Amino acid sequence: MSWHLPIGYEWVDGKIQVSESDAALVLRIFSEFNAGKSACQISKELNRENVPNAHGRVAWTHGAIGRILENPKYLGTDVYPQIIDLEMYLIAQKRRDEQREESSKGKYRPDKEIREMFNGTIRCGKCGHRYTYRQPPCKKRNKYIALWMCKQHEYFRNNCLCTNSTLSNEQLKEICVFSINSFIKKSRAIKKCVERPQRFSTEFWGLNIKLEQSENLTQEEVLNLIFKRAKERYKTLEVRDESIQTTMMQEVLKDQEPISEFDERLYRRLIREIIVYPENMVKVVFHNKDSLKIGY
Repeated sequence: MSWHLPIGYEWVDGKIQVSESDAALVLRIFSEFNAGKSACQISKELNRENVPNAHGRVAWTHGAIGRILENPKYLGTDVYPQIIDLEMYLIAQKRRDEQREESSKGKYRPDKEIREMFNGTIRCGKCGHRYTYRQPPCKKRNKYIALWMCKQHEYFRNNCLCTNSTLSNEQLKEICVFSINSFIKKSRAIKKCVERPQRFSTEFWGLNIKLEQSENLTQEEVLNLIFKRAKERYKTLEVRDESIQTTMMQEVLKDQEPISEFDERLYRRLIREIIVYPENMVKVVFHNKDSLKIGY
């Protein structure tokens, strides 16, 4: 099994390190975007220059550039070395927010865009599956509204596989408004991350001991052990990015007053996941791992 690394990184002796050439590309993308170029312009230029992406293909899109610009791993974690500084990252996020706000001015946001905004964020607290957006049949659309429901909310031989609660777009927006306002009002919701010692599994330490006693092993066996140890470290190492997320959230909430209607910018910057439980209860998980349980 292998893991996909964000562009800018590579495996070296079982550890994730900065790839100098790709890191220069990441810096270029942030610099050009912060200087005024759009994600679409940057992607077109990279395609014209035949620059390969993280998969080794020349297939850049504005979405791929956007994902790079919003990836906090480039700020550095316990696993990923730092490539860009916090100031450069925050400038890019501010410009992304401004572009979203500008593109939505005076425009009606169709139902499809609302679906895409919440898609992948809502999870079933009963069976663990993601929630999907279900439209009623065409003949019944005037009578029924579209709802978010568990992916397992299907009838099989007259039995519903998951009977967890459903939500409408309006209910989701109300949940987000309430959660964001609670977050703004309670300063303790933004908590400082307490540094914890790194914890590795017994499998990791066993492989580590074997590597220390590898005098009689072949080069292929040593490389195999290094790769296994790297996979075990990747699985068991807790990436503690709460402090970075807290700093960014504090920046977003600077001088922010409670809101009266749904704010897409605050939703994207503050809320990581919404977990739905039976009896119309949800848990809203914020990007710094804080959470809030509310009814709707």
